[in-house]
Formats: sequence, C-alpha cells, structure tokens
Amino acid sequence: MANHVIIASLRALVELYKQLLQTSEKKTEAIKDYQLEPLQKLLVTERKLIQQTEKAEKKRHQAVESWFDANDFLTTDRTITMMLSKLKDEPFKQQLEQLSTRLLELITEFKKQEHLNQELLVQSLQFVHLSLNMMNPSMSHINYGKSKDSSLPKRSVFDSKA
Repeated sequence: MANHVIIASLRALVELYKQLLQTSEKKTEAIKDYQLEPLQKLLVTERKLIQQTEKAEKKRHQAVESWFDANDFLTTDRTITMMLSKLKDEPFKQQLEQLSTRLLELITEFKKQEHLNQELLVQSLQFVHLSLNMMNPSMSHINYGKSKDSSLPKRSVFDSKA
C-alpha cells in the first residue's frame, strides 16, 4: 500500500515541478520584456503550485515513514535513497529510482531557472536606479553654480554708494 502512495506522490511531485519550471521560464520572458501584469499573474500561479508541492511532499514523507515502519527498519535516515538500498522488489525499486532521479533533475533545473530570474530582476533594478539617477542628478554633479574658490569680490545686488 505504501509503495503505491510513494510512487503516486513522486509522480505528482514530478508533474508539479514540471509546471513550476514552465512557470519559471514564462517569468523569465516576462522579466525580459518588462511585462509586470503577466509577471504578477505568474507569481500567483507559482504560489499555488508551491502550496500543492508542499502538500504532495508531506504525503510522500508520510508514505516513506510508514514504509519504514511497516518493514521494521529502525533508522533515523528515512529517505528514498536509504529506501532504495533496502528494497528487494526490483520493479518497484527501478520505478522509484527513475522517478526520484527525474524529480532531482527537475528541481535542479528549476533552481537554475529561478537563479536566472533573480539575476535578471537585480539587473532590471540596477537599470531603473541608473535611469532615475540620470534623470535626477544630485547637486554635487551639476557643473554650473558658484565655484568654491571664487576670486571675484562679493557684491550685493544694490550698490549702497549710489
């Protein structure tokens, strides 16, 4: 019973991470094109997918825990890797290994894509900051005005001797 739940939850996680990766790639395009409205919609979609991923991960974790309990393995390291080393059922072991490898690949690819998105956002913010500084220069960068070492005598607007 736990075997089927583990496989089903891993399949669900693989599908969710595929969707997260696609969403992340769409976010990259929205960031590149400076499209804020589609980016906001993608962020909402991503948040929902992350919540679903957390639920699927809890389900997978509980199934792995129950598998270790059912098979009387007393270990503190209750991971799929440890499970693979203990399994004797070859078809289940092979399926579990394939799904966990695919999931790991998707997670790695998703992290890379999110890192790219973060770098693009930082560059966009730097560009905006630079643009604002160019439009509104600080007073120290303005070339006209009184110079500090003026050698001309100071005069008032009205000549008091007249």
